[in-house]
Amino acid sequence: MRENSIEQAESHILNKKKEEKNGGGEGIKEKENSNYVRADKINLADLDAALERHLNRGKTPEHERRKMEEWEIDLGKVVLKNMIARGTFGTVYKGVYDGQDVAGWIFLPENF
Repeated sequence: MRENSIEQAESHILNKKKEEKNGGGEGIKEKENSNYVRADKINLADLDAALERHLNRGKTPEHERRKMEEWEIDLGKVVLKNMIARGTFGTVYKGVYDGQDVAGWIFLPENF
């Protein structure tokens, strides 16, 4: 009976050492496939670089852009706000372009 108690105590001590080695606190057991990330394990430089790549995906570098025609507009300056109407071919929105009120029409893809 005493040997069983000693084995339990040794097992408990080994588990505590494993928790301390893995950075776990008292009573905290981390799962290997947990959805949580410890804050001290986050590399913010890598996150910033990944966010920058994500935000710039699909953007053409300045030196590769073609010159815009006179009738073209810069879509980066368009802000669509309230929906005005919806019809068979698309939806019309009230918006702002370069400080001016405009109407923007978004066509439904099935009409192309």
